[in-house]
Amino acid sequence: MIKTFMSKITNIIFLPTISLVLLFGIDSSIGQTIPEEARRHMVRGEMAMEMAKSPDGYEAAIIEFKEAARFAPRWSQAYYKMGLAQEKAGKYGDAIISLKKYLQLAPKSPDAPKIKEKIYKLEYQAEKVIANEVALEIFSSLADANSWHLRSETPQDDFSRLRGMKISGRAGEKIIIAYSNGPNQTATIQATPNGKILKYETIYYLCSQTVQSDKCPIWNEFKLEVISKRQVKMFLRQVTPEIRPYIKAEVCNYSYVFEKK
Repeated sequence: MIKTFMSKITNIIFLPTISLVLLFGIDSSIGQTIPEEARRHMVRGEMAMEMAKSPDGYEAAIIEFKEAARFAPRWSQAYYKMGLAQEKAGKYGDAIISLKKYLQLAPKSPDAPKIKEKIYKLEYQAEKVIANEVALEIFSSLADANSWHLRSETPQDDFSRLRGMKISGRAGEKIIIAYSNGPNQTATIQATPNGKILKYETIYYLCSQTVQSDKCPIWNEFKLEVISKRQVKMFLRQVTPEIRPYIKAEVCNYSYVFEKK
């Protein structure tokens, strides 16, 4: 009977760490008793992670894990799960902070080397992510011809199809674009970037109303995309109308690259 009792005691003492957490709400890495409310938010966060279908869907999980950390500020697992959710949401900088906090609280964790490797990868990803404000600054900086070089990726393109289009500055959250809208005529428009993408349209009137009532408009659809802090790609879709008997209607696509000097 005494032998059986001692055997039970031994089994309890050597229960795996996860069993301690489940049975007693204890994080063995810090010897902290985890409040029930913190555990509740942890479970809710894990369910939110399972249900998430897009980067935005992980926001709910992040909120839950933050609540778990608020109720148990030294619970390493709360920061670990939070970091994973932030990574899925594309918040690489926040994920780095959370995972570093995890390592601070559980420096001897068996997965510490792998977490450090993940942090290094996240640091690289964070460097490549262009925030909206940064993209706006990059777009507006294209006005400086001394800083950027424009080259065509389309064979035998002499830039004449751009019709003098150029970025001329910034007005608040909008980018100012100058262009030629006809022989010896200029115009400006303003366009608002959507993150790393800037789209706008211009019209060049090829002839006068005496030749054709609509003045032979050539439609130019521009799309600029920030690839990095040193490269911006530009795509042009040009729609030319039929001008009898001189020009046939056509749609052409061209591509260009702005490169930092």
